[in-house]
Amino acid sequence: MPQKAIKTLVIVGGGSAGWMSASFLNHIFNLKEKQIDIKLIESSEVETIGVGEATIHSIRFFLSTIGISEREFMQKTQAIFKHGILFKDWSGQEKDEYYHPFEHPKVNDGIDVVRHWVNLNSNTEKSSRFDFSVSAQSLCASQNKSPKSQGNKDFEGYFPYGYHLDAAKFAHFLRDFSLTKGVKRIEGHVQEVILGTDGDIQRLILKNGLQIDGDFFIDCTGFSSVLMKAMGNKEWVDYSDSLLCDRAVTCQLEHNKENQEHRPYTIATAQKSGWIWDIDLQSRRGMGYVYSSSFCSTEQAEIDLSVYANTAREKLSFKHLQMKTGRMEKIWFKNCLAIGLSAGFIEPLESTGIYFIDMGIRFFGDYITSGNVNTLLIDKYNTVMGQLMDQSKDFISLHYTLSKRNDSQFWRAYQHDVPISETLSANLTLWKHKIPTAIDFSAQITQFTSANYTYILYGMKYFPEPAVTSNLFTSEDRSMKNIEYVKSRSNQMNNKLPTMSQFLKNI
Repeated sequence: MPQKAIKTLVIVGGGSAGWMSASFLNHIFNLKEKQIDIKLIESSEVETIGVGEATIHSIRFFLSTIGISEREFMQKTQAIFKHGILFKDWSGQEKDEYYHPFEHPKVNDGIDVVRHWVNLNSNTEKSSRFDFSVSAQSLCASQNKSPKSQGNKDFEGYFPYGYHLDAAKFAHFLRDFSLTKGVKRIEGHVQEVILGTDGDIQRLILKNGLQIDGDFFIDCTGFSSVLMKAMGNKEWVDYSDSLLCDRAVTCQLEHNKENQEHRPYTIATAQKSGWIWDIDLQSRRGMGYVYSSSFCSTEQAEIDLSVYANTAREKLSFKHLQMKTGRMEKIWFKNCLAIGLSAGFIEPLESTGIYFIDMGIRFFGDYITSGNVNTLLIDKYNTVMGQLMDQSKDFISLHYTLSKRNDSQFWRAYQHDVPISETLSANLTLWKHKIPTAIDFSAQITQFTSANYTYILYGMKYFPEPAVTSNLFTSEDRSMKNIEYVKSRSNQMNNKLPTMSQFLKNI
């Protein structure tokens, strides 16, 4: 089995993908002594997309690992905390909403609190609200509370949390951090990719005449996938048959600090041809309408977003994006790894963009800590990353599949025409007969667990059959005590924690 030692690693493309890759790999290889020369080629001619302004909670471990100060990070990126997502108008029922928080329901007396809730809510028409009943984080989010107090250590809180951040500022922050740690930045635009007889990349030729040699290359060039395409790696796993949204239009509004509390959660509001995200940063709000071009024009998307923003269309500055949903069949190909949009993309409904950058580079670092590359590692990496993205695609698809909206062609297409995977279909049938648990998932590594599925299922009123609730081996009295415990903890944390705006005054 052939092996190649990596002495020079070249990253092409900046943005979040490039600089997260550079900072993390530089940390694991060059923390104590320099083992690998890391170079990043960044072109001023290429505008970064910078869509990923909301993260999930795993980003804290990435930042902590490479030695970032949380306070400095928040100051430099205009970040606020994120408890999770508030979904509005998805189910088809009037004025429906539910939270999908990062906190998993607890096991208090040997039985998951979800089972206790189901035991008390066999009459689903009169059921209590699931998210508030099983998670203290949902209530704290609704009251705009911070997930931590000033006394908590960096990246630690009373709840798991992510961030809303300025993606461009995040990339610049990591760039400055990486340069102080020894990463070399090269300004230039790749004009030609030189391959060896074995198909590996040998050299990059830039427009300015520079020639950059390397042993291993990371493609962070976005949807253009410059390096992968030059190598002939074009096999693509298409998600567009089950995820119809392929466009986004974005805008920004100033945040009124005097009259508006910062909301530490993402709002995802369903629309006739997709959905709108709405997130607060320290000094502005970011919004975007994710929609299907098969059912909505560019002009109509701008109109719908301006109506949501309650701002005249001519007063907003719009940015339009095209999205290609799917992934590379071989994310690691020969001596090149795709990270970020060049590897694949799932629409931003559950903030997966930065997560896949994080996991992609973490798994890569784990696989090559010996400093060598071989086909066994490459094949295993591609299997793991492929499974992770495919399973995440199913989770995003779930939100649309469960909707009973039929007020537009877009939603009727999801009702009648859009396929779902065999795995998701089988699980939906299964979950009519049992509560979702870990044993329902076969993947070794998964982003979304049974707890995440349960928040969406029960938030969308997809409950198990009544017969299931009568056989949970627990009394109503015992279940009531457990639900009351969650309520008590919710009130305790709500009274204890500062608001997000109060927390920001002291960073």
